[in-house]
Amino acid sequence: MGVNGSFDLTLLRRGVEKLYLLKTCLMLVKLNHETIMKTKLRFLFLALALLAGVHQAAAQGTAFTYQGRLNSSGNPANGSYDFRFKLYSDPLGNTPVGASYLTNAIPVTTGLFTITIDFGAAIFTGSNCWLEVDVRTNGLSLPTIFSFLLEGS
Repeated sequence: MGVNGSFDLTLLRRGVEKLYLLKTCLMLVKLNHETIMKTKLRFLFLALALLAGVHQAAAQGTAFTYQGRLNSSGNPANGSYDFRFKLYSDPLGNTPVGASYLTNAIPVTTGLFTITIDFGAAIFTGSNCWLEVDVRTNGLSLPTIFSFLLEGS
């Protein structure tokens, strides 16, 4: 307050100017903080997108799962069996592709079995292949030959 209770306008203007400058500085700090946060979020999303792309670019393995049903004398088989899998490039089985895939002591329960087969990377090139499945009882003291499995109805 000035003389005779009047306000000093100069002091009031300086106070208003200081408040305005303070308010402007606070707004700039807030904007700078928001810009930094947005930049960090953009970087995070970009990094996640790149990492997701790397995961999708990974090659598939060559193994696959074969599930089947095995009957013995007309009834669902139970026990351990050896399986042999062969690939052919023709439906009559005249032209083998790669080596046979052998398994030992695969459990068969109520006729059902599951086997993971891997013929390797060079086998599947996009051409059609036909699979032959052979089986024999496991655990016999004498060597037994594999029996060719026929598709049942």
